[in-house]
Amino acid sequence: MKVSLASAALASVAAAVELSGYDYIVVGAGAGGGPLAARLAMAGHKTLLIEAGGDPGVNVNYTVPAYSAKSSEDETMAWNFFVRHYADDERQARDYKTTYETSDGQLYTGLHPPPGARMLGTLYPRAAALGGCSVHNALVTVYPHRSDFDALALLTGDASWSAKRMRRYFARLERNRYLLPGLKGHGYDGWLC
Repeated sequence: MKVSLASAALASVAAAVELSGYDYIVVGAGAGGGPLAARLAMAGHKTLLIEAGGDPGVNVNYTVPAYSAKSSEDETMAWNFFVRHYADDERQARDYKTTYETSDGQLYTGLHPPPGARMLGTLYPRAAALGGCSVHNALVTVYPHRSDFDALALLTGDASWSAKRMRRYFARLERNRYLLPGLKGHGYDGWLC
């Protein structure tokens, strides 16, 4: 139900806004979309940023990073998507992360669901809020392994996604405080501590 409400809200926003005349339309005000839209606008491009989630404002589960675990269960800022890793029910049931809805409306996750339970899939919680999934992840940034970037460069045919090139971007935003200054591959003057 939350997904359909979000879709309806997004559709009504799209219908109410004249979309012609924008240079860029960015969907999602998360850790990627928000800064991207801001940079495009700062560069002089007419940019529309669309976010389906709300602005939790002063909700402590939103404003206090230590409450990130609670934020993923706060219904005012969470969408709970269930995905199937396997089309075959029998194979999906062997995944210990599979969640079921029991006959009394409760959720069960595990390998031994009660009789009559309906398979939903694996829970993928997503933030329904300004800031995107950084809301649920305590604002933590994890730098990917080199092979992830290199695989993306290979997949897209775009060498700008290579680990070597992406590392330079990370160094620009990093404000490293745990290593001695000057160590190659890290940044010391960025905004991200």
